[in-house]
Amino acid sequence: MTDTTENPMDPRARLHELMGAAVFGSLGTAESEELERLLQADPDAARELEELRATRDHVAPRRLGGGLRGDAVTGSRVTGRRCAQQPGQAAGAGAGGRSDLDPALGTGRRRGCPGACRRTGRLGDRPARAWGADGPPGTLGATEPISFTGEPRGVDVDASIVAHTWGTETVMTIDGLQQGAYTVQVVGTGGETVDSGTFIAPAQGITDCRMIAAVVRPEADAIVVSDSDGAVVMSSQLPRTT
Repeated sequence: MTDTTENPMDPRARLHELMGAAVFGSLGTAESEELERLLQADPDAARELEELRATRDHVAPRRLGGGLRGDAVTGSRVTGRRCAQQPGQAAGAGAGGRSDLDPALGTGRRRGCPGACRRTGRLGDRPARAWGADGPPGTLGATEPISFTGEPRGVDVDASIVAHTWGTETVMTIDGLQQGAYTVQVVGTGGETVDSGTFIAPAQGITDCRMIAAVVRPEADAIVVSDSDGAVVMSSQLPRTT
């Protein structure tokens, strides 16, 4: 799971995170029990989780048939402890000095932490997103609104990034995207591509996503969203940090 000690999660955000891990990754016993308690209090979320699992099962065989790795669909099976950059550790190095570079993905591509996504109502029904700390691009904890280019006609995206000590978090609310699985990646200033996570766009409704890549904000150059065939759907050039 993603390490969230820097900013404690509200119950809804925690529910979203656990749902994302349940769909794309694996939950420990304590996390499974926590998710079960939260779902019992929110029947709508329980139904949405089942819909996400059904959509995942529908799109996964086609994606795997294209020769992509299994955990490109199921999400990176790494813990928040490994994803979190420790003090004095270079980006891409996990706990114990192990690198998050993934040989199966090729040189310069790293695995990211699992993301948390869920389907919600219409984009226009959502309240304005509450911003975090103030400051210039790259300020820890500050929410930076970003804009995408190249998105398909009819797609609305409300997106931002948040700088953390362990990486760059992408926060997106997407409406109108064609149903299917999509991968979010951070492109580093050196050209390396780091997976943030995978989300599934439903046939109806919008998708809320929060996911983190182990690339510190000053080294993050762009955010790219690709479809299940690897084609770029939309991208965002990030502001330079000061």
